[in-house]
Amino acid sequence: MVTSCRSLKEWEIVGRTIGQQILAGTPPEKAVFDARSPTEALRILSHSTSSQRKPRKIRRGGEQDELLRQIANAYRAELDAGNARPRLKLAAEFGYTVQHIGWLLSQARKPRNGQPPLLGPARPGKAGEEPDDG
Repeated sequence: MVTSCRSLKEWEIVGRTIGQQILAGTPPEKAVFDARSPTEALRILSHSTSSQRKPRKIRRGGEQDELLRQIANAYRAELDAGNARPRLKLAAEFGYTVQHIGWLLSQARKPRNGQPPLLGPARPGKAGEEPDDG
């Protein structure tokens, strides 16, 4: 909220500066103002809103298990579709960083609550699972 207020103040100053010049008889196309502050304000505002799109909820227990199931299913679907870099797609789809998706996939490869892992062992250097030896 503080960031958006600061951004709005920067733009209000620019608007006031241009308005004063126009009221003083300066044609709008010749009005002069410092664009660095509002441009920086927009960058900050854009950055603050993009970080607000990420999930903030900490999932535990059943919710965590359900998220891991969704991630594992989406991961396999991406592999089946031929995507060689499924983590990128999952990061965009679920709103997490690629690194966090990697962590979630590692959690899906571990047994949980007495249940077998959702994914098989990782294939070193490649997306996917190691084939069963059996």
